[in-house]
Amino acid sequence: MALPSEAAKSLHEVRSRVASVKTAVYGSTYGNKKQLMSVVCECLKYADILNEIIDCCNLISSDKRFKRNKDLALVVLCRYVFGKGLNGCYSTYKKVIESQKSAIHSAVERVKLRHKVTDLRHAVKEADDSPALPRYLRVNTLVSQISKVISTLTSQGYSHIHPQESSSTEKCVYIDPDIDNLLVLPTNTDLHSSPLLKDGSVVLQDKASCLPAHVLNPSPGSHVIDACAAPGNKTSHLAALLNNTGTITAFELNTKRCRVLENMLKRARVTCCRVENADFTQCDVTQYSNVEYILVDPSCSGSGITSRLNSLTDDQHSSSELRLKKLSSFQSVILKKALSFPRVKRVVYSTCSINCQENEQVVQDVLSQVKKDFTIEKILPSWSHRGDTLDGQFPLGEHCIRASPETTQTIGFFLAMFKRIDS
Repeated sequence: MALPSEAAKSLHEVRSRVASVKTAVYGSTYGNKKQLMSVVCECLKYADILNEIIDCCNLISSDKRFKRNKDLALVVLCRYVFGKGLNGCYSTYKKVIESQKSAIHSAVERVKLRHKVTDLRHAVKEADDSPALPRYLRVNTLVSQISKVISTLTSQGYSHIHPQESSSTEKCVYIDPDIDNLLVLPTNTDLHSSPLLKDGSVVLQDKASCLPAHVLNPSPGSHVIDACAAPGNKTSHLAALLNNTGTITAFELNTKRCRVLENMLKRARVTCCRVENADFTQCDVTQYSNVEYILVDPSCSGSGITSRLNSLTDDQHSSSELRLKKLSSFQSVILKKALSFPRVKRVVYSTCSINCQENEQVVQDVLSQVKKDFTIEKILPSWSHRGDTLDGQFPLGEHCIRASPETTQTIGFFLAMFKRIDS
């Protein structure tokens, strides 16, 4: 399928919240993922402006392809207004765009006037003031070793420095002091085409996203469940900690995300994992009598993800009280399910949200129902950013941890660990 159609397909999945940007793009059959990612991100960046232009002209009704697929119209219009012209794979849309040229140009001028700008790009809201985050690389020990990866990077011109050192060069790398086998590189490092990534030696994974598996720390040979596994970064991290021994059961309800998960695990050379395209909340716990560790990282508002792209893919109701109530209700259900497994010793609950409703309040609510059997273990005592005590109503909030761009140079994140009292 041609780039515009594939981009429209991925764009639709993101805008309808079927998939994240990465899941949509890397789940596509289009070969050049970097090119596809660039197109989708640009369309998302200018989506509001493009919709305003479409509302001011007759573009959708001018072509049956656009009538069937508004996202395709967005992709083509984005290329025409902000790109380099309708050549190559876009040439098939040149005739219809040319027929609407005057209407489009008039719409563009109206949008400029409305936003009081002379350049349409300036109509897009500026990104927030959150600090730029480092690029984190988790070394996949199922494929390589941290020394080998550092050696490869230094051969490519990177300087291996100490975490506390300052470097005069932008190309530097150091070992993260908190998470095993995690490397830290400068913010704008682009390794999407790196052989290290392609052969599974490393995984592009934010430091905060590495915390759940690191804290759960399952014993080699044990049976582990990842309750909400796609796209698979945390699952592959668990497999690395297990050294491909024991068993991981990875649940993923969405069929397309399940394929993404399977591809990720294959690239990471995970052999100890069984993928279940099923609803974790409906599984029969008696069929998993040996499970001792469960990771629960459920759907959330994503309010901790600070990238510009996140704010563009979020709608105005994403953090509304109603949506947060629905999310926290689901999060409580899935967490209680995990705690119902007869032999489970530790359950890690995590989100990439900064909202107490999805974090401490969920933990507090669920703990009140299971406190005869479980407690909240104090994790990573030296971690400075602790959980919220909810104005003293939840003292065990101090046992949980949070992460943020300002305090930990990561995305916003929350993590708590339930531990069986008699384990």
